[in-house]
Amino acid sequence: MHSKDYIPHVEALFVLWIENFILILTAKAAAWGILPAEMAKLAELLEKFKEKYAIAVAPATCTNAAKKAKNDAKKELVTYVRKIYRTRLLFNDSVTNEDHELLQIPIHDTTHTPSPPPQTVPIGRIDTSVHLQHKLKVTDSLETSVRGCIPDKVRGCEIWRKIDGTLPATESEFSYLVTSTSSLHVETYNLDAVGKQVWYRFRWVNSRNQPGPWSEIISAIIP
Repeated sequence: MHSKDYIPHVEALFVLWIENFILILTAKAAAWGILPAEMAKLAELLEKFKEKYAIAVAPATCTNAAKKAKNDAKKELVTYVRKIYRTRLLFNDSVTNEDHELLQIPIHDTTHTPSPPPQTVPIGRIDTSVHLQHKLKVTDSLETSVRGCIPDKVRGCEIWRKIDGTLPATESEFSYLVTSTSSLHVETYNLDAVGKQVWYRFRWVNSRNQPGPWSEIISAIIP
């Protein structure tokens, strides 16, 4: 299991973990205030993932398309599990420490500990498939592409840029753009910017606005 994550990244372990997680939730759903529709959604996403997983690991059907379908199904399932954890379990007084251990999820620490400055680096990608838009996507340097979200104890991702000219040689050439609390930020440009090159770089910031290390510089033409 990843040192910062309660969900295993190794898929054989993930299958065991998610089945145990949903089994315990099924027994405790009413007591913990988890709605029938939420349990049905979890079951639906689990079956979808298991179906895609079986196809992707079978030698006869292990294609790139099958692997992508499996990864997409896993991402959808993990996203929903994290939502249930945050909204139904994390601050639920009915969920005991023993329950957390059975579910293999973190025990909520009631002692406030200031978040340290981020230690990892955002990895940025630019999607230029839409006219006049740059879709900026970031993942964490210590996370797999399946997760693809903001790391724990990080408030968001600072995005800095330079428009047109030559490759930036100093930090002062970059201008602050936005702090995104999502792993995706869409920046739209005016028509007169078409053909100009934009350089970007990123860094995580915590709740006290303390920044982590800079990412590598990436760039793209405005389409």
